[in-house]
Amino acid sequence: MELSVASAVRSCVRALRPLSGRPTRGAVLKDVLLGLFVWIPAALELGMRHWNAGPAAVVLECAAALAAVAVTVALSRPYPLVALLVSVPVSFWAAWFSLLMMVMSYLAGRRTATARPALLAFGAIGAVGVLLTPWAPRAWVGSVSMLMFTIVFLWLVGRYRRQHLELMSAGWERAGQLEREQRIIADQARLRERSRIAHDMHDSLGHELSLIALRAGALEVTPDLDERHRSAVADLRVSATTATDRLREIIGVLRDDSEQVPMEPVGEGVYALVERARNSGLQVILLREGEPAELPPMADRAAYRVVQEALTNATKHAPGAAVVVRLVHGPEETLVSVVNEPPPAGPLPVGARGRRGLIGLRERVRLAGGTFQAGERDGGWAVTALLPVHPEETDTAAAGHAGRTGGEEWSEIADHYRRAQRRVRWGLIALVGFPVAAGALLMAGGLVIMLYQSFVSAMSPEDYASLRVGQDRASVEDVLPPQEHTVPLRDDAPPEPEGAECRHYRSTPDFFDTDADIYRICLSGGELVAKDALPPITASIPDPAP
Repeated sequence: MELSVASAVRSCVRALRPLSGRPTRGAVLKDVLLGLFVWIPAALELGMRHWNAGPAAVVLECAAALAAVAVTVALSRPYPLVALLVSVPVSFWAAWFSLLMMVMSYLAGRRTATARPALLAFGAIGAVGVLLTPWAPRAWVGSVSMLMFTIVFLWLVGRYRRQHLELMSAGWERAGQLEREQRIIADQARLRERSRIAHDMHDSLGHELSLIALRAGALEVTPDLDERHRSAVADLRVSATTATDRLREIIGVLRDDSEQVPMEPVGEGVYALVERARNSGLQVILLREGEPAELPPMADRAAYRVVQEALTNATKHAPGAAVVVRLVHGPEETLVSVVNEPPPAGPLPVGARGRRGLIGLRERVRLAGGTFQAGERDGGWAVTALLPVHPEETDTAAAGHAGRTGGEEWSEIADHYRRAQRRVRWGLIALVGFPVAAGALLMAGGLVIMLYQSFVSAMSPEDYASLRVGQDRASVEDVLPPQEHTVPLRDDAPPEPEGAECRHYRSTPDFFDTDADIYRICLSGGELVAKDALPPITASIPDPAP
C-alpha cells in the first residue's frame, strides 16, 4: 500500500515538472491562434448572455474569459495536465469552453510521455464530480459520460498520435542510419579505388623511372664519355633510382593491406583482357568502332577497370549469359560499354550484389573526367563509361562531389522525410481542415442568423404590457416586431382562439437566455382577441389561479 501511494506521489511530481524546451515563434503563433479560435465564440456567447447588464459588464466578462483562455493555453506546453485540469472548471463557464477542454485533452495525450499521471488526473476529475453531486446518481452517469467522451477519448487520440509519430520517427531514424552506413561503405570503396589508382601509378611511373635509371646506367659505362658527362649521367641514374624508391614507399603507405594482389598482367589492355576472359570460358564479344585514340593514362586505366569489373560482375551475377563489350572511339571521347544478357537460369537473389565495385568505378571514371552509368537493361545489366580524350581539370567535379557528400552532409533519406512530412501535412489539412472550416463557416452563419432573428423578433415587456384585448389591428401591428419568432411550444400550452391568427415573439433579444418568455399575440376580425405570456419549452406551466 505504501509503495502504491509513493508511486502515485512520484507520478504527480513528474506530472508537475515542466516539459523541456522553449517554444519557438511558430509554436507561440499557433497557441495564439488556438486561444482566439476558442475565445471568440465564447465571447459572443457571454456577450449575448449579459447584454442586458450593459456594455461594461460584457467587456468585463469577455476580458475575464480571455484571461482564462490565455492562462490555459500558456500552461498547455510546459504543464499539459495542469492545463487540462484548469480547462475542466472553465468549461462550465460557457458552452463554447467545452471546446477548450477537448483541445486540452488531446494536447495532454499528445505531449505527455507517460500515461500514469494522466490516469491520476482523470481519477481526480471523476472524484470531484462525485463529491459535488453525492445524492444524484443520475448526474454521475452524465459526469462519467462527459469524462469518457470529451476527455479520455480525446486523450487517447492524442496518445495514439504521439506514439504514431514516435514510431514513424524511429523508422526514419533507422533509415537515416542505414544511409549513413551506406555512405561509409561508399567512401571506403572510393578510397580503395584511389588506392588501386595509386598502385597503377606505381606500376606505370615505376616502370618508366626504372627504364630511365637503366638507360642512364648504360650510358654511364660508355667508354667514349668524358668525366663531366659521366658524372651528370651518374647523378641522373641516382635520382631516378631514389625517385623509384620514394614512389614505392609512398604507394606502400597509401595501399590497403587487405587488398588482394592484382592477378592481371602488368600493362594489359582491354583487348588482351577480353581475349583472356574468352579463353576462360566466358561468352564475350568485343565490338570496336572508330580509330583508337590515345587516351591519357588515367582514362586508359579507367576503361580497363570498367571492362574488368563488368566482366567480373557478369561472371558472378549472370553465369552463362552472353556479354558484349563495345569500344566507340571518337575524336574527343571514348565510349566503353559492357552489356550482359539475362542469366539463363534466372536472376540471382536480390542480396547477391554489394555494388562496391560500381562505386569504385564511378569514382575512378569521375577522377578521369568522365561520366559513368550502371543499371538494368532488358533483364540484363549494362555498364557505360564516357571518357574524354583531352580531360579538363577535375577540381570543379571533385569540389561538387565533396560538397554533396562532405561538410553539408546531404541526406537523401532526410530529404525524403521532409517531403513526406509536407505531403502528410497538406493531406491532413485537406482531409481535416477543409471540412472543419466548412462546418465552422456553416455554424457561424447559422449562429449569425439565429442571433439576428432573436434581435428582430424580440418584444420588450413594456410593449407587451401596452397591448389590450380588443385593440384595433393597425395599432397592434405598429407595436409588433418586424419578424416572428419560430419556436416549438409545450404540448400543455393554452390552446389558440378558434379562427385567430397567432404570432409569437421573444421577451428578450438574448438568444442564450433559455428562461425568456414567449409572447403569443392572437388577432381576429381586425382586433386583438388574446395575448399570452408562455413560459419556454424547458419550463413548466404553472397551474391557473382559481
